[in-house]
Amino acid sequence: TWPQMEANARLIAAAPEMLDALRTAKAFIEREYRDPSVEPSGEWLSKEARKPHAVICEAIAKAEGGMK
Repeated sequence: TWPQMEANARLIAAAPEMLDALRTAKAFIEREYRDPSVEPSGEWLSKEARKPHAVICEAIAKAEGGMK
């Protein structure tokens, strides 16, 4: 339908800025939520940051063609 086509076009137009925002958020999480106390167990992010970080990483990978 035409409204869907317009919405898709707007999403495509905003994609570069959205990808940049995701990269910025990922860097922020990696910098601000690093937790040295959990590094011996193989983790390096505080517990509350792990899920959002994973979701952001998956979205970036999809945008860059790394996941399908």
